[in-house]
Amino acid sequence: MDIQPRWVLKSFAELTTEELYQILQKRQDVFILEQNCHYPDLDDKDRQTLHLLGYVENKLIAYARLFPSGMLFENQASFGRVLVVKDSRRLKLGKKLVQEIIRVLEHDLKEKEIKIEAQLYLQKFYEEFGFIAEGKVFLDAGIDHIMMSKII
Repeated sequence: MDIQPRWVLKSFAELTTEELYQILQKRQDVFILEQNCHYPDLDDKDRQTLHLLGYVENKLIAYARLFPSGMLFENQASFGRVLVVKDSRRLKLGKKLVQEIIRVLEHDLKEKEIKIEAQLYLQKFYEEFGFIAEGKVFLDAGIDHIMMSKII
């Protein structure tokens, strides 16, 4: 079965309180509870980013926040807080989410390069999209990460 999420892109100001609540709840479920990371999820970056929400049957099942170039990295766009809720992972929506992230950054925001701090266990996943690992592995929130970049 090929599920096609309905993608919605919003600035922080455009998010409804219900959407914001759902985003924060999903991020807490995945990153803090499931991955057992203890870090400040509310880092003041949400107000400046774009939020990509993926819905299936009007249920939020996928999410990422997008950074235009100049926000995290001087000449590269970025993205983070990438998630698919646990009970929807069997639908293989992670690839569709990353494809949509890249599409938005390239076509809507006219970005030329993306740089991310990828969890190390996802390195091969991101390499499938043309990302190249850079530098050494580093620890963030108790999880090994690696910098990766992609020219788009």
